[in-house]
Amino acid sequence: MNENNLLDEKLKLKYDIIKIVIDKLLIGIIIVVTVLAGNIWLENYKNILTKDRIFYEKKYEVINKMVLSYKDLTNEISRMTMDTSAKYNISYFDKFQNHLTQASPYLSDSLSKELEKYLWLLSPNFGEIKILPQHAAYLEFIDDRFDCLIKKELDERYILKKDEYNLINMSYIECTKIGSREYFKRNFENWIEFNKKR
Repeated sequence: MNENNLLDEKLKLKYDIIKIVIDKLLIGIIIVVTVLAGNIWLENYKNILTKDRIFYEKKYEVINKMVLSYKDLTNEISRMTMDTSAKYNISYFDKFQNHLTQASPYLSDSLSKELEKYLWLLSPNFGEIKILPQHAAYLEFIDDRFDCLIKKELDERYILKKDEYNLINMSYIECTKIGSREYFKRNFENWIEFNKKR
């Protein structure tokens, strides 16, 4: 009887040891799988962050080039308000248009649509624009509005003023029919009326 009890205890001990080993192996496997899954998730997260960082770095780069070319263009237009006999140097517009094209894949739809209006407003390809001294304040507003749009694009927390004049919405076909000069004129007149009512 004692021998049977001793044998049972040995078998039970052996079973318990095997169970402990199996449990530890399972725990080890779970830990290894968890660590591997965590590493995979971390690597994927790092890749996403890297892609995002590269995207935003490129976005800032192309927007900065576009802004600088726009400033060159507005400086050229400001020169024309002081010298009405000056001719529009279209190379400044072409440079701005090229940089805008390069920046387009990185811009929001709302900003892209607004900047299309700037192309229509200032494009020498839609007809000769006659810049006059009385346009100076209007052009300053257009320039300030451009800066606000860029700030909004780079920082979603930036809030655009709701009581500001917005450029006329017009399709590309409509704008090419009336020409940039007429589009410029209509916006200028609407801007004056808008400010009278404020």
